Amino acid sequence: GLPFTYHPDEHQYVDTAIAVLGGDLDPGRFNNPSLFKYALAVVDGLWLVASGASGGPASPAELAERVRSDPSGAYRLARGTVAVLGAATVLVVWALGRRVHDRRAAMAAAAIFAVAFLHVRESHFAVGDVPATLLATLALLAGVRLLRGGTTRDYLVAGAWVGLAAGTKYTGALAAVSVGLAHVMAEDAPLAAMPRRLLDRRLWLAAAAAMVAFLAAVPYAAANWPAFSADVALLA
Repeated sequence: GLPFTYHPDEHQYVDTAIAVLGGDLDPGRFNNPSLFKYALAVVDGLWLVASGASGGPASPAELAERVRSDPSGAYRLARGTVAVLGAATVLVVWALGRRVHDRRAAMAAAAIFAVAFLHVRESHFAVGDVPATLLATLALLAGVRLLRGGTTRDYLVAGAWVGLAAGTKYTGALAAVSVGLAHVMAEDAPLAAMPRRLLDRRLWLAAAAAMVAFLAAVPYAAANWPAFSADVALLA
């Protein structure tokens, strides 16, 4: 169907990525966070390098002009990137099953997820849903370590994955629920100690890591606070 789009948000990701490649780092709109837009800008940068080497557009301005005249290549590349990330999520689900149970459970989980309708459908679109799913699943995978008495590093890693997931799709922040539950339900924690565990320094370090990762993924949430707050308020 190119150069037409099937998802109403695809143009926002593709257009912003091209603008970022041209030097405009402020996405301007925050109804969707910016991490995947920046990731697509990196992919477009590789496209630009390859294009310049083969006699095509050799500058961001030339590439932007080409995309304006025919966006098919930009959409195809962005959708291909999402498809790769969607397939990679199947591997993370396998690793999650392997960590919490055994190889057979891992294979069953990965096989089911590989044909899950919503994941397969969304893996066709150049939007942030599938990348956020990958990052949230990585947060869950990291959170499993907390069930078994994780180190401070494990808490920081889990928190960082949560922040990156939220920086790709705001609902990715819900991965924090899994991390928090893993903390309070750790094998070495008696039931009566759960309230006290909420004050554990490591949990708050994970929260700090999540916030730092989110701001790294969406830096203009702070730098362009008026636009960010206004757009997020419309989502509430």
